[in-house]
Amino acid sequence: MAATRSGSKKLKRWEHPAKSGIWISEFQNRSGGTAFGISFLVTIPSRLAGIRKRTQFSTPAAAEEFAEAEQERLQKQGQDGVTLTPRQRREIATAFEKLKPAGIGLLEAVDFALKHMRPAGGDRTVQQVVDEMTTTKKEWLESGVIRPTSYRDFRIRAARFAELFGSAQVKDVTLEDIKGWLRSLGLSGRSVKNFRMTVTELMKHAHAKKYRSDNPLEGFTLADRRELEPGGDDNREPAILSVAEAERLLKTAYAHPELDLGAAVTLALFCGIRTEELKRLDWSAVRLDDGKPFVKIDRAIAKKRRIRNVEIPACAVAWLRNWPKKTGPVAKNTYVSDYVKRFATLTRLAGFGRTGENGEWISAWDKNAMRHSFGSYSFALTGDSMKTAGLMGHKSSDQVLFDNYRALATQADGEAYFGIFPQSEDGKIIRMTA
Repeated sequence: MAATRSGSKKLKRWEHPAKSGIWISEFQNRSGGTAFGISFLVTIPSRLAGIRKRTQFSTPAAAEEFAEAEQERLQKQGQDGVTLTPRQRREIATAFEKLKPAGIGLLEAVDFALKHMRPAGGDRTVQQVVDEMTTTKKEWLESGVIRPTSYRDFRIRAARFAELFGSAQVKDVTLEDIKGWLRSLGLSGRSVKNFRMTVTELMKHAHAKKYRSDNPLEGFTLADRRELEPGGDDNREPAILSVAEAERLLKTAYAHPELDLGAAVTLALFCGIRTEELKRLDWSAVRLDDGKPFVKIDRAIAKKRRIRNVEIPACAVAWLRNWPKKTGPVAKNTYVSDYVKRFATLTRLAGFGRTGENGEWISAWDKNAMRHSFGSYSFALTGDSMKTAGLMGHKSSDQVLFDNYRALATQADGEAYFGIFPQSEDGKIIRMTA
């Protein structure tokens, strides 16, 4: 019989079922010192269940029903234990000993093992996951969601990962396995980062499909990036052209129309359009005759589909008016390296580099120099980082632009840069604004 509290009736306590070792106790419900009824607490001691269990009910009938079910369950467990072989008993005992120092229960360990060793989505090899993702990417390519270069790059990098891990179960590939493979590539930090991003996509897919319980690359730390991808984020200060260098590049491009790069250079320098966008740009998107001339970068052209209209400043309008061709592609690109080869010729003709000891040309051209120049001089001229970021097709935040470009040029530099106009044969500046 339970002890009583002053001013309250005696609380009962009884064993149920009889001789089961399971006890049911009444206790007084209270709130703020006020009693408001009786509840019934079922207690199963640790000697029966491994850990003490206590469960509360509002009626004695519900408590007794629960106690009876628990006794039946415990009896069945005991009967199952009798059927264990001596070897199984030894394994259980050994498992308990190994888990005890870590404070892990046997059932907890079993649940963890089932989750990781028997994933809900079933077993898949790395090669099967690569094939699934490649098929999906091909469908995206055919429907216009991604571009051929994106599909090709993924397919090549994923296939290289599968060369080593293809037959392995994707659930068994660890972060250390992936880091070891990245180290073995022997590539630049930027290239290693590209391969790592491909593997991250594969592991995200495997996790989403429940072929594995996690994505191991979520554990790829800043220290890992610094070790394996030095310079991968390219945190150098952006290289920009001086006003004189920009003018020299423009004049060389217009002096060599056979390279078909004059208009492209103009739009890169004064509108910040990316090279890959220029390769796909048609003259129909260059609206020189509008009241406020602009370039339309639509979904089919824009990087990551960030569409935008980019205003064409007066200096660029004047240069473009002087370009002889205004139909079809802004710059031809008939095969993969066509544009790149012609542009390398242009930078050599414009003197961006030097001749080596053996007579070979050593380029000093930074591949993003024109776009960085636009960002720097536009920001310097207007002081409006959000506007410049929008024109360049950055994400909604202008923080990257602000962090990288704010100290590279002055307002006077910006005025001089956007004051680069073509000149007539007699040296007079040609200013065409419409």
